[in-house]
Amino acid sequence: MVLPEGLGAPIRAPLRAVLDGSVLVDGQPAVRWSAGLRPANRPSGRPDEFPQTTLDAEGHLHLETPVVGAQTLMLSAAPGTFPRELRVPLDLVDGQRDWSLSLGTCSVHVTGVPALTYEFYRPHLLWAEFSNST
Repeated sequence: MVLPEGLGAPIRAPLRAVLDGSVLVDGQPAVRWSAGLRPANRPSGRPDEFPQTTLDAEGHLHLETPVVGAQTLMLSAAPGTFPRELRVPLDLVDGQRDWSLSLGTCSVHVTGVPALTYEFYRPHLLWAEFSNST
């Protein structure tokens, strides 16, 4: 049955969460980093299932997804740099959200430990909380 124009329920546009953000490392744009969104309840899957992008020369990112709610922003550093990967929990809603992160780096020098030749065995740090992200 076709309803005459003006009758019936209004048509609602589909949900769309938009994340516009930037990442700085030691005050400089995070060049050649990549970013992607994954639903928090689906931490794995094929890369083509989730929105992804590469940060531009100013360290900016733009991601869009039809999935609102709990998401994980996956940030991967340029090859050969640390931190290698950051995971940031976000709660996305319909519409645009601005987000930024500014990281400072440091060095830790350890002596008396045998040299590790495989990348897999190198020590990694995990930040449990981001206090300077907006």
